[in-house]
Amino acid sequence: MLWEEMAGLYYAMARMDVLTDNLVALHHPWSLPDRKLSIKFRNAFFSGISDTPPVNLREYIHKQIMETPSISDKKNVDVCFEQLLVGGNMRRFLHGVAWHNHGHEPLFKALRSRILTKHSIDPNTVPTSHHILITNKTETNFKADASVGSRKRAIYNLDQVVAHIKQKYPGVKVTAVEWQKFNVTEQLKLAHSATVFISPPGGVSMMLPFLPHGAHAILMDYLENEPNNWYGTQVGDSISMEAPFWNHWPHVKKLYYQIRGPQDLVSDSDTKPLDQISWREGVSYRLDLTRLDDLMEQAFNDMEN
Repeated sequence: MLWEEMAGLYYAMARMDVLTDNLVALHHPWSLPDRKLSIKFRNAFFSGISDTPPVNLREYIHKQIMETPSISDKKNVDVCFEQLLVGGNMRRFLHGVAWHNHGHEPLFKALRSRILTKHSIDPNTVPTSHHILITNKTETNFKADASVGSRKRAIYNLDQVVAHIKQKYPGVKVTAVEWQKFNVTEQLKLAHSATVFISPPGGVSMMLPFLPHGAHAILMDYLENEPNNWYGTQVGDSISMEAPFWNHWPHVKKLYYQIRGPQDLVSDSDTKPLDQISWREGVSYRLDLTRLDDLMEQAFNDMEN
């Protein structure tokens, strides 16, 4: 929602050299999405693109016509724009269209800075002590989707992982975060305080761009088990879901936790076993502590040397 739909407007303005804080985003043909999460993200992130909230096109035009005294016939009006920007949305996360991101790193960086600044966070601040931030995904909008599982994509043995990390790094702050329990400003401050970020794939990893400069992200792959799939990936491959986009954020070092077989997966479905669901959509991840240690040590070695 942020890096494709909303951000597409900012990318288009920047590329056409028409940047303005007064952009009016006109949503067409339907009303703006009214899902709670959509409203939360729209209110929090769109201010980094424009000072004017997005509106429905028909409602906006109607309001302008009705509030213009010089228009006598308000039912038969030709509407003209001095400047109209159409389109701009591009797929960013799919492997087959990774080229969409090539050369766009300055646009990504600029929007990140604008969003953080709008939330009173200095985008250039770097933490002075380590903070390991681990995503604890406990909610999803797809819990009832029995055909693919819940799409929870959680860390299945999270309690074991957190206890192990705290024992291994006793002097380091460790936070397991349920993102939905915080407003977006609080989420951004948490992300910007982390030096190591551990997360499953999917939308829950979208906080990665707001990590501080020099941070490391350990991201779970997924294991493809569906032939002829829409994503163009091969059966048996351990693939990062968002790597085509994350790899264009150079201020964060990405370390990918590979999924080596079904032993690393747990079905999220209440009714279907592992062999009957999508391993992209319907599983959680059982992390091997030794393999996780290797990535953690690499992250700390990189940051300290």
